[in-house]
Amino acid sequence: MIVRTFTAIWTVKPRLLAVDDVRLPVRGGVAYSQIAAGAAAAAVWWPLCALTGVASLTGIPGLTVLVWLAPPLLAGWAADRPLTQERSVPEWCAAYLQRRFGPQRLTGLAPAAHQVHGRVRVLVWRPRPGSRSR
Repeated sequence: MIVRTFTAIWTVKPRLLAVDDVRLPVRGGVAYSQIAAGAAAAAVWWPLCALTGVASLTGIPGLTVLVWLAPPLLAGWAADRPLTQERSVPEWCAAYLQRRFGPQRLTGLAPAAHQVHGRVRVLVWRPRPGSRSR
């Protein structure tokens, strides 16, 4: 069962819409999380392709470019897509880390390092007799 909340309204994902004066051909722009996922995939994939010699294996220049560019582009595209329960990969990772390393119960929270003393003054508002409130 999915319980819909309004927390997604407050989560605004910054997006890149244009580079200098050139508008990107992607509707809605590209999220920075997509750029980060594509760059991380390229940082792993491109050295792997260079070490294995993919260019000599394919023999077709267009296919070589496709093999070099497709995995980072697909990783960037998939980074912002919701998996289940309308959560994307970064949201799932953040929720997992929060559950894994956060306190397991409320009593697991650390006590305050010092006591806070304060004074609270409370006044009760009562309407004047005979006055009309709107």
